[in-house]
Order: sequence, then C-alpha cells, then structure tokens
Amino acid sequence: MVQHFPPAWFSGWRAIVARLDRMTGAEPAVPQKFRLGFVDRKAARAALQRIVAWPAEKVLMAHGSAVTENGQAFIARAFAWLAR
Repeated sequence: MVQHFPPAWFSGWRAIVARLDRMTGAEPAVPQKFRLGFVDRKAARAALQRIVAWPAEKVLMAHGSAVTENGQAFIARAFAWLAR
C-alpha cells in the first residue's frame, strides 16, 4: 500500500496526478486513493497497531526502493495519517 516513485517517473498530466496522489513525495507514502478505502478507521487503526508492533527491520515495496533499516519506524511514518 506504500508507494514511492521518483518525481521524474511520470510526465505531463500523469505527473500532476501522481503528485496529488502522494506517489512522488519526499518520502514513501500511502496514496490518497488507498487512504480513501479505509472506511472503518477504528479497525484499520487496530490493525496498524499490531503491524507497527512487528519487529520489522526491512520493508520491500513493489513501487519504490527497499527500506533496509528501521522498518518499524518507516511503517509508523507511512501510516501516521491513520494513527491520528
């Protein structure tokens, strides 16, 4: 659910859409289109608490560079919008 494309990955109107969808920001993030899918925020927050408790050191992403250290903190940052 976390994506991160280099800013130059998209061009034209697609670059604008990608930026607005949070896919090309400074740090990997959950795109806006996925955030809108979290309709049961209470259940999602409970699941996030369980996931953040995992002793994750590394995170492998399909769309973005692998996180090679501090995976647990990375996951917490990427989903900070949900924890609020």
